[in-house]
Amino acid sequence: MNREESQAQTRQALLAAAAKVIAKHGFGGTSVEDIAKEAGYTRGAFYSNFEGKDDLFIELLRDDHGEMLETFREVFRSTVDIDDLAGRLRMFYGQVFRNSDHCLLWMEARLHAVRHAAFRARLSKLIEENYAHITGFVERYCELTGEAPPIPARELAIGLCSLAESIKFAHIVDPLQVDDGVANRVLELFFGSVMQLDG
Repeated sequence: MNREESQAQTRQALLAAAAKVIAKHGFGGTSVEDIAKEAGYTRGAFYSNFEGKDDLFIELLRDDHGEMLETFREVFRSTVDIDDLAGRLRMFYGQVFRNSDHCLLWMEARLHAVRHAAFRARLSKLIEENYAHITGFVERYCELTGEAPPIPARELAIGLCSLAESIKFAHIVDPLQVDDGVANRVLELFFGSVMQLDG
């Protein structure tokens, strides 16, 4: 393993450790030392890869969203029939609430952003990038179906993202009231309605 590969491995280990520790203790309750210890590295190794916790957190969030985007891309790449595409997209959207750690990371980020202007600016930029990606998927779907979105694609993307995040948080906080079935039905029904899917 060369130097670059070793550094990349260290960086990924720190990101994975941060995701685990932040989900458990919150961003404010997590120190650089906590992250380094969880990853099996020193404090110095942390600062060799990141300027600070905020820097790591933004990259962690970008990686997290990147995984979801890749799933969307794969659905579009691997599906030819439009009805099959609609069904797969609705099913995927209906399951997004299941990743509780994902939800906790983004909630922690928003809480941190409320109190820290510099981080808020960076998070806002990242969220706008996320909206742009989802807007692109909405526009692509509408091109394939020949249907115009009921509202501007960007607004629809914001709505889809916001509802998914709200349902995920409600499911984590009160899984008895918002159980798997409720969360799945709400998300699939909303997605099917706004994307004008039959059935």
